[in-house]
Amino acid sequence: MKHLILVYSLHGSTLKTAEKIAQGIREGGSSVDIFKITSGELPSLKPYDVILFGMPVYYFAVPIVMEKFIATLPRLHEKRVYAFFTYGTYHFQASDHLRRILRKKDAEVEGWFYSRGADFYYHYNTRGILPSAGHPDERELSDATEFGRNIAKRTNLADYPMKSTPPKVMYRAEMLLTNKFMVTTIFQHLFHLDRKKCIRCGLCVKSCPTQNIERDANRYPMWDSKCTMCLKCEGCCPVEAITSVAGWKFLSPIVDANVKAILKDKNIDTQRIVYHHGKMQDNVKK
Repeated sequence: MKHLILVYSLHGSTLKTAEKIAQGIREGGSSVDIFKITSGELPSLKPYDVILFGMPVYYFAVPIVMEKFIATLPRLHEKRVYAFFTYGTYHFQASDHLRRILRKKDAEVEGWFYSRGADFYYHYNTRGILPSAGHPDERELSDATEFGRNIAKRTNLADYPMKSTPPKVMYRAEMLLTNKFMVTTIFQHLFHLDRKKCIRCGLCVKSCPTQNIERDANRYPMWDSKCTMCLKCEGCCPVEAITSVAGWKFLSPIVDANVKAILKDKNIDTQRIVYHHGKMQDNVKK
């Protein structure tokens, strides 16, 4: 059996998980390739018997970049399909979201895997926390390898490894505000650049996973229409010259409420940090 892992990873946690799953597949006696979906032209899917989709949970859902990528794929009705997620706080119904997306390609997911991954969401970090710091840890990576072995052995993995917790009211509000329609039609056009602060270093251009940022004639960044609201550009700016809609004051109560909930949740390994000018400094454990 030949396996292909299609992975989207922004900060490395999901890719690390993918590599461990691939290790398990090889240990189970099968071949496997890993393809990062933002790295170029996708190879033909015809030689592959099994397709795995791996991604982080964004705003409690499938990342827009992965949803758009899947839309470009041919029908998958002749493939066995598996999926895995990394998440920093809560995954809620991300798996149900992915299931709906894949059914449009005539695919049913046969098995799922979840692992925590450090949450580098900019507006959590600037409030002094790094949820799921140090994840995926050794146990989670070992579980990922076992997941890969079971796929190679065709073990029944149809059951969810954990229940999907229904979101509270504040999370429902955030999910509504960050849905695909809001991001693609409104939010991606509302980035503000403070030209008095901007030093035109180009870090935001280099950091964008969808190549959505270009430079104008004066070498200032400008945003196109492929934004996924990952906010990596805002987070990496060394002079804090970029502001997204997520930084608007009317959304602050939602983010503040999330931070309080995260700090109270004993299931989340949250680290206290100092985040300044695009970098984390002086990490202090919770």
